[in-house]
Amino acid sequence: MQYFFTTRLGETRFLQADGSLLCKDVPIARTGTQVYLPDEIDLEPDASGTRLKLRYPTMYPF
Repeated sequence: MQYFFTTRLGETRFLQADGSLLCKDVPIARTGTQVYLPDEIDLEPDASGTRLKLRYPTMYPF
């Protein structure tokens, strides 16, 4: 796989020309409190029409 970047920030991190960060070979997980819409998750929405879900880092060991 070939990557195009402007700055190498370490062995696995690169800054791309558009300013975004590329992390190679790094596990990434959504942790903390997440807000979901009804069509994104199979849980009943609250009064605001959304659902909060707390995801602990220990739930996703790599």
